[in-house]
Amino acid sequence: MFGRKKKNLESSIQFSLHQKWWRCRNFIRNQPLIAALVLIGFLFITQSFIFPNAISSLIPPRNQKSQNLTIARAQQEGLQPQKRKDPPDPKSIKAENLWNDIQMEEAQKKQGKPVGIGPLELNAASWCVHPKGGKDHPDDGTQLIMFKQCLGEDRLKYEIENEGQWTHKTSGKCIDVLKQELVFANSPCTAKFTFQHGKILHMQSGKCVGSRPRKEAKVELQETCEASHWGIASSVPNRRKDLPKPSFVKERVKKVAISTLIMKDPANAESSGFLDSAGVLVMSIREANLSYDYDLIAIVSKKVQTARPVLRKLGFKIVEKELPMQPEEIRNEQVRKEMLEDGCCGMDELLKLHAWRMFEYDRVLQIDADILFHRNFDELFEYDTTLAWTHGALDGSEPLNGGFLVIRPNQEDYDEMVEIIKEGDFRGGSGWRGVCCWVYGGRTIQGILPYFYIHHKKVRHQEVERCMYNNMVETDRCKTWNYDHVTSNHFTVCQKPFQCSEYNARRFELCGNFTSKWWEFSEKLEDAIGVPHRPRCSRGKYTAIDWGKSGALPLEP
Repeated sequence: MFGRKKKNLESSIQFSLHQKWWRCRNFIRNQPLIAALVLIGFLFITQSFIFPNAISSLIPPRNQKSQNLTIARAQQEGLQPQKRKDPPDPKSIKAENLWNDIQMEEAQKKQGKPVGIGPLELNAASWCVHPKGGKDHPDDGTQLIMFKQCLGEDRLKYEIENEGQWTHKTSGKCIDVLKQELVFANSPCTAKFTFQHGKILHMQSGKCVGSRPRKEAKVELQETCEASHWGIASSVPNRRKDLPKPSFVKERVKKVAISTLIMKDPANAESSGFLDSAGVLVMSIREANLSYDYDLIAIVSKKVQTARPVLRKLGFKIVEKELPMQPEEIRNEQVRKEMLEDGCCGMDELLKLHAWRMFEYDRVLQIDADILFHRNFDELFEYDTTLAWTHGALDGSEPLNGGFLVIRPNQEDYDEMVEIIKEGDFRGGSGWRGVCCWVYGGRTIQGILPYFYIHHKKVRHQEVERCMYNNMVETDRCKTWNYDHVTSNHFTVCQKPFQCSEYNARRFELCGNFTSKWWEFSEKLEDAIGVPHRPRCSRGKYTAIDWGKSGALPLEP
């Protein structure tokens, strides 16, 4: 952390000097006579101090002499320089290697590399530069404004070229300055810009380009640069910059589980779709090629019966559990009634708390059945924390999503959370104990977990990148991610493939990729269990897998 702050300070000093140099240069060009007089006066005043120090400047500094003696002594004694340590085994702690790679990438981005083409985002807050009026080919004099959309559309793409010209890709127009405001104009423009360290500098004036994260706020020249940090929203991956550095395990864990909660027997197309989706999830896990030994766990209640043979065919161990507490144990009668209907599934969501008591495993990945993996995720088991989590949907209004949790079993945390729920102090408008979290499903998992770990304990939890591990395509930042960098997605905004709605799959490229991959894994599952391929939502209706005619999923080789 100290090293990062030091680098940021050095970059800030370098940028400030750069800015002052341009202002000085412009002053010399505009007022050459005054500049010459100032220079002569400066030389006259300082000349008496220069020559007396000339002789002393030939004497090596004391620390330099000591350093030379140390080097000479080392050479006489035959000492060898220390060799670099061998790189860590790539199969050791993948999470730490991945984190270090990400930090290196971010550092390289801040070293003045050429600017790519894409939407210009302000303060990593999903506010991007737009042409006022939203035209693909704006008229001359059209202002640049801010708008909360960074979807990577062509009309939002800009480039600041090496020669300093700022161009709009779809129209071919350049960006000029009119009364301190940035506007579109025909090329070539007189205004020149440079883009370094998150700052856009107007080279002629030395002022910074800035704005505010508000609807139709003007993009204009400003005296100071501190309030505006710019980035390319379509740069991939467009990661969170403020996630704290995780703590990693010292040694690889021995045994892990991947658990899902099945709350209903198949009774209609949607509930059958969830069971089919559990099978698709298994196929995606297999193709992820984990290096860890893992068990598949299906947590069920007594009322789930007909789904059990299907889950066994898929390789799940069936773990039947009662609710951690019965409704009558909740001491607040009003909260008890509300909890029975809260969120998607009422109190059944609390069955996920049993993952905190699976002590035969070092880590438990507790996920919903509508999750899909697209690549290896070994690193999720390598955080030295009790709970790794991501933010939720609805543009982040959910402080924590209950469908993607990495848990280190802990009896004390389980007991304390159960006691808080029994206490029943959930308040309208504020949440548990008046602190957190008044959200969808807040009376169960999506409220008790963020309250307990983020606000109550404030330790032993780690947020991970939501766009990488639980991408719901619900925020502008996650919408701009390239499919090749998404580890797993959660079918929420994209809508579940078995709901047979193609609206968002056509609207968002990522949703189309995720849906296509789900069907691809589904067909591989059908091949593996010996049933014919079914149609992909024929006439808008979902056809469930005929599990009565299927065989068991063969064991992994």
